Amino acid sequence: MKGTASRLLRMPAVGLIEWKERSREKIKMKRLFIIGPVASMLSVLFLTVSPLPAAAIGDVWEQKAPKPTPTAGAVVGAIGGNIHAIGGNIPNQEGSHTHEVYDTATDTWSMRAPIPTPRSGATAGVINGRLYIVGGVNGPNSNTPALEIYDPNIDDWSSGAPLPGPLRNSMAAGVISGILYVAGGDSGGNPLNLVYAYDPVQNVWTQKASLLLARRTAGFAVLGNRLYVVGGLQVCCASKAEVQVYDPASDIWSFAAPLPSARNQIGVGVIDDKLYAVSGINAVGNDVAPDVWEYDPQADNWTVRASIPTPRAGLNIGTTTTGGKLYVIAGSTANGFSAATEVYVPITDTAPPDNQPPVADAGPDQTVECTAPGGTAVTLDGTGSEDPDGDPLTYLWTNSFGSASGATPTVLLPLGDHEVMLTVTDPSSASDADTLSVQVVDTAPPVISNAAASPSVLWPPNHRMVPVTVSVSASDLCDSSSHCKIISATSSEPDNGIGDGTTGPEIVITGDLTVQLRAERSGGSNGRVYTLEIQCTDESGNSSSQVVTVNVPHGRGN
Repeated sequence: MKGTASRLLRMPAVGLIEWKERSREKIKMKRLFIIGPVASMLSVLFLTVSPLPAAAIGDVWEQKAPKPTPTAGAVVGAIGGNIHAIGGNIPNQEGSHTHEVYDTATDTWSMRAPIPTPRSGATAGVINGRLYIVGGVNGPNSNTPALEIYDPNIDDWSSGAPLPGPLRNSMAAGVISGILYVAGGDSGGNPLNLVYAYDPVQNVWTQKASLLLARRTAGFAVLGNRLYVVGGLQVCCASKAEVQVYDPASDIWSFAAPLPSARNQIGVGVIDDKLYAVSGINAVGNDVAPDVWEYDPQADNWTVRASIPTPRAGLNIGTTTTGGKLYVIAGSTANGFSAATEVYVPITDTAPPDNQPPVADAGPDQTVECTAPGGTAVTLDGTGSEDPDGDPLTYLWTNSFGSASGATPTVLLPLGDHEVMLTVTDPSSASDADTLSVQVVDTAPPVISNAAASPSVLWPPNHRMVPVTVSVSASDLCDSSSHCKIISATSSEPDNGIGDGTTGPEIVITGDLTVQLRAERSGGSNGRVYTLEIQCTDESGNSSSQVVTVNVPHGRGN
């Protein structure tokens, strides 16, 4: 590794720190001279730590138990609630076997099986509960292609196929659909644009579409099944702001909105479909920047969030997310190697969102059969109503019946057409209304019972007209009463038949249920039968009929 970024990862701080303060509220300048060996020569690094901007309201940074071994260039990966920190530079040693694990539940660190190949500046990904570590620096000016796989269930390491192509460190990486993608990196101080995909099932690497711009020490994270490569270095000591996005489905790279300011060694993580970029080194004066930015892929823009308490370099491989929190571990500060463990909890919006009004749905129009004169029970259904905010709703139904409450009340509606209004209201008193039409219909005819004529026998057959009254009972589901009348009256013998002895009309309907019948019959017959048809009609026009008979017997005993 060469250049400023490499020196930040490698060198412990020895030298002079100069502090200048303009006021108690604002730090104007902090300067640090670091002198240490790189390869076979002495190097001097000049750092400026920029003033901290005001924190975003509601965002929280939490200090956690420090890493037991201060390191720079350790790579981290989260498996469940444990964060594994692997390798890294330690004082007087470039690349180490160190393997320390942070338990997010207990805020404690512990040791695990050391990685077989010592390294710093490696990259990593977690696939099916195993941590894959690839590449990195394993000695002065010496990179390794080794892929080593840690299984936490047995606390042991195994080897995978080595990374093809030039030996390199400081690569971006991400796991998408069980495949580890590795992009860019540093090979002898030169940034690369190479991209490889590792299939753990086949244990093979496949070359993919190259980065649009060669990068090393870039931040990286996977968001929405896409690999984001954020900032980084293209040439020595010049941080970049471009954000490159890889879609493995199409094997195509594209650009997203650039960082607000150029950075390399910037930490990147994902929380709730947003990308968070933390600290790193900017392009002017090699500042270790405290800035934190949030990227919204829908809006394709960046916004400022709360600054990190301990600005650091080397966070491109020292940042991970688990449990909805962003963990930033170790790295290089203005004072040398860091053991800091800091956790970021973003509050996306401290103000309650604007209330959205509900949407009323009174259900489909209904046609129901009338069941009782006093009203038909109709069940209303407003369960199709909804509130965009998920708030509970109150339901008010109004019509000629008065009012009813609840999502599915049962009301009594009389025969006829009715427009029923539903009004739904949320806790903020926002409301919406909808109507439905309910048609109560009567299609059932009355039921006739106990129909009889009085008298039902005419005697003697003296040829006189006899008044006859029909009594009838009729019931109807919808109407309290039905109208009944004689609609026809017929005789089993013809008028003026042979031997009946008279002339003139023999049947006269005198009222709805009254009739005059002639008391006669043919002398040669067995008797005469008058048939009266009774029809009962309800208020909706539905009718039914029944017949009654009146007899004129041939003889007294017939």
